[in-house]
Amino acid sequence: MEFGNIRYSLFFILIPIGLIFLYLGFKKKAAIKRQLALENKANFEFTKIAMYILSLTLIVFSLVQPRVLSGFENIKVNGLDIYVLVDVSKSMLVEDVFPNRLEKTKHDISELLDCLKGDRIGFIPFSSSAYIQMPLTDDYDMAKMFVEVIDTDLISGGGTNITQALKLARQSFKSSGSSDKIILVVSDGDEHENDSINYLKKENLKKENFKIYSLGVGTAQGGVIPDTANGQHNGFLKDENGNTVIAKLSTDTLKKLSAEGNGNFYISDNFHDGIDGFLNDISVLKRDESREEKIKNYRELYQYFLASGILLFLFAYFFDYHKNKD
Repeated sequence: MEFGNIRYSLFFILIPIGLIFLYLGFKKKAAIKRQLALENKANFEFTKIAMYILSLTLIVFSLVQPRVLSGFENIKVNGLDIYVLVDVSKSMLVEDVFPNRLEKTKHDISELLDCLKGDRIGFIPFSSSAYIQMPLTDDYDMAKMFVEVIDTDLISGGGTNITQALKLARQSFKSSGSSDKIILVVSDGDEHENDSINYLKKENLKKENFKIYSLGVGTAQGGVIPDTANGQHNGFLKDENGNTVIAKLSTDTLKKLSAEGNGNFYISDNFHDGIDGFLNDISVLKRDESREEKIKNYRELYQYFLASGILLFLFAYFFDYHKNKD
């Protein structure tokens, strides 16, 4: 037996809570009957409590969606392969967008995941270096869990090395065998050298069916960079002359990146939701690459537990009612 909604298992806490309340109610009722010299049918009361608790257990158990595997089915899935390159440099902590650039990035990626159907997505965080955090997958629930743990401590060191992230995405696409290769670079564009532009020009990724889009997160006014060394807030980062560093959104690199990669550039700030533009652009792309996936078919059992729980609850309630009538 498997469970389709294991997250609802937290509702099992209602069972001991319900048991405590019913037991306390039973004790109070028994005390009142003793004071009034009424007959106290303890066995009947305990039976009633047992039926209520059992009915609650069955109802809560139905919430976790018990089911049994009935077989497998092969299906054809059409979709794009998308690698999201996420800037995790310290400048992404700037709060010129709410609540800061990195959290806005994570919100945008979650919005993207909510709109994907059949497309595979992977994540490559980068700053001074890069690594594949999550390979291509169409498990969007798992992808959201990976998004939640993205922070500026994933990669030590400073700087923004978009080139390294592009190389990793290119290598991963080669192993995936996909013909349509979509890269979304999410960054504030703070790359001091145009290494990524030079890399694209040198390798000419257009011939390999790459489309590179970029999402600039931040504002032209920018903001100060929090100094979070050792997990503590130590003021703001300063340059070698002791001046507070102001990190502004640099659109030049990102625009050139998208132009060279046959894609588009978008802005994400408090007034623009650039991820909508990206979704509109990829919606018209031809999804002619199909892959075969084996999916599980289940026979649902929750309805039996739910019905049994409700019937047992009603039986306990009306059984009590008729007892009182007598």
